[in-house]
Amino acid sequence: MGKASRSRRLAKDRRRQQRRAAWEEAGVHSSGGQRARAISSPEKEMALTIVETPTITGGVDTHADVHVAAALDPVGGLLGVAEFPVTPAGYARLLSWVGGFGTVCLVGIEGTGSYGAGLARHLATVGIRPGQRPSWP
Repeated sequence: MGKASRSRRLAKDRRRQQRRAAWEEAGVHSSGGQRARAISSPEKEMALTIVETPTITGGVDTHADVHVAAALDPVGGLLGVAEFPVTPAGYARLLSWVGGFGTVCLVGIEGTGSYGAGLARHLATVGIRPGQRPSWP
């Protein structure tokens, strides 16, 4: 190993140690992509809280003037239902509302080829996968 690559590796290790020390000083620990904060408790010496953001699925019933959105938790539980106007501002409000429950992973849209086309395009531009509701017999 050359002197330059050894020097870069040592600098990288030093930065990593400084970051860990700063996290530990703030009471934050990281493991497997999750961060946890240790909080002291009067009953115990230390309590550990793991904070995870739930993944949310949205479902939208589309109409000419208004879209009705539902937000579902990871196991399909209904978190809420709300109406939004069929405008770019309404699409943004809808996405913000669903995202208020957690990280949006998928939004199922009825009629992606008709009334839901504008919403489907909006979701695709912000990186959320729009899904077409299947046709029922």
